[in-house]
Amino acid sequence: MHIRPERISRRAFLRSTAQVLGAVGAAPVLLAQIPGERPVRDGGITVLNPRGRVPVGLIIDDSTALVNLNRFAMPQFDTAFAGANPAYHKPWREWPLEIPDSFVRKFAEWATAQGVKGKYSMVPFPACVGRLDRTLPGWTQRELADSLELVRTAIMPNWDIHPEMVTHTRVIDTKDEFYAFFAEPKRPSDNAPTPIHGGFAMAHFNGDPKLEAQIKDDLGVTVRCIPLPAGEPGTCPFTGQPSAKRVVWAKAY
Repeated sequence: MHIRPERISRRAFLRSTAQVLGAVGAAPVLLAQIPGERPVRDGGITVLNPRGRVPVGLIIDDSTALVNLNRFAMPQFDTAFAGANPAYHKPWREWPLEIPDSFVRKFAEWATAQGVKGKYSMVPFPACVGRLDRTLPGWTQRELADSLELVRTAIMPNWDIHPEMVTHTRVIDTKDEFYAFFAEPKRPSDNAPTPIHGGFAMAHFNGDPKLEAQIKDDLGVTVRCIPLPAGEPGTCPFTGQPSAKRVVWAKAY
């Protein structure tokens, strides 16, 4: 459906959405940007949204490969809250174990056709079932590799991938260990998928963008996160120069 830009503003869209969500109890009231003192808009100027549509970004949170996170996490949360939170009193035993790749593919095709983009998260250690960089007990390595490849080819071109770092981070202090950690393993055959490897590495870095570019060329690895709190100073393992803190390195799944 095409929305005529002169009939709806961003604030009106957010206000109407909040009213609908509030009516059904699905979410707390959403507040649009509070109006401030702004210049009066010239009556002869019309703001046109791209393609005549209201831009909206979609967030797919707490998703992962294959594992139905809610099915496994619901009893974990219920235990953590000692049964006191009714939100976790759900019939989780009736839910499927898997979010099939066919569903992800159908969603990706729909989103591409509609021009929908946003953030798509990939929980690397889903509900303690397994690890995306190693194995998911209950699924074969081929099934896991195919599921990750689907995200690479069908989701990544239009979505920002957010790898939710939970447990599989390694502290690395030498260049040799760093390169060995992220090195691509040999495939048993040319047609075989690349074995899952690597993860997140906490390593010192001197902040040189040329060095980061070289590491990206060598391994496909880049700095993904620079922790805000002051870290412990150390030595950059790649140059031997001083480093203010460790940063998080990773490659795409």
